[in-house]
Amino acid sequence: MAAEVVACDSPSAVQVHNGEGGTTLNHLSGPVEVETSSGHVDAIGLSGDVEIRSVSGAIALSATPRRTRNVKLSSVSGDINICLPRTADARVHLESLNGRISSQFSTIGPVKMPGQSRAKGDLGHGSTSVWANSVSGRIALLNGGSTDDAEGPGSAR
Repeated sequence: MAAEVVACDSPSAVQVHNGEGGTTLNHLSGPVEVETSSGHVDAIGLSGDVEIRSVSGAIALSATPRRTRNVKLSSVSGDINICLPRTADARVHLESLNGRISSQFSTIGPVKMPGQSRAKGDLGHGSTSVWANSVSGRIALLNGGSTDDAEGPGSAR
């Protein structure tokens, strides 16, 4: 049985362990931890530390990293889409064993590694951390525009 989880407008820590259902996170300011099996995770407007782990569900994160935020996303076979504003201030590290990696930011470039795809670099001063890892899922880093409060594109379902 699949269950949908929605968490909105909370300053508290949020922890979600979900099997097949989707998870939607909207405007949370506390730390967020999500673990899912095959359900998608859509996250927008988060301002605390974020850790999302998925086996086969897609992850879509639209965020404005702040100095206190660390973002860690991992998936075995689901795609990961990360949308950051052009003015983001983050150190970015993306890696996939078999999936394709793309970035709309010129400062995030490929790193040659035998047997896997990697891209890394800094946006701004790189004072926060954005890390994404997949085994076979695609990872895309999208440029959400020039305003820090831009919510970016929708879900990666």
